[in-house]
This record gives sequence, structure tokens and C-alpha cells, in this order.
Amino acid sequence: MTAAICVFGAITAAIPHTTGASSSLGIFGLLFGIESIMITPIIGFVGGLIQGVIVAALYNFLAPRMGGIKLRFKEDSYAPPPP
Repeated sequence: MTAAICVFGAITAAIPHTTGASSSLGIFGLLFGIESIMITPIIGFVGGLIQGVIVAALYNFLAPRMGGIKLRFKEDSYAPPPP
């Protein structure tokens, strides 16, 4: 879980609010809404990008040393129909 989500979750959990239809979160509710719609996907994208780069580098380092992946493709003898 990212630090930004933890911080916003802790802030909103500490604010007293009513149990009815109306809420007294005020500006914190607005900030949490903006964070959940705009900032969290960006953080997830950057985290996934960094994770992908690390896993790709690790795979490219280890694959040749462990034998890699061997693929065999079957060649089809396809002849196009005569005109």
C-alpha cells in the first residue's frame, strides 16, 4: 500500500463524522476524493512501471544463466492459391 493512501486513510479515519446521510468531512473529504480519483492511479502507474523495469532487468540477467526459454515453431508449407 502506498504511503499517500495510508496518510489520507489515517486523516479521514481520525476525523469525527456523522453516521447519517450527511458527512462532516469538509475539505478532507474533497481532498480524499481528488486523491482517490487522480493521484492514486498515477502512483499505481509509476509503481507498476518501476516494478516492471526491475522484473525485466532481473529476468534479462538470470535467463541466460539458467538456460532461458527455448521456443520451437512449426513451419507450415503454405502455398497461395493459383490466380
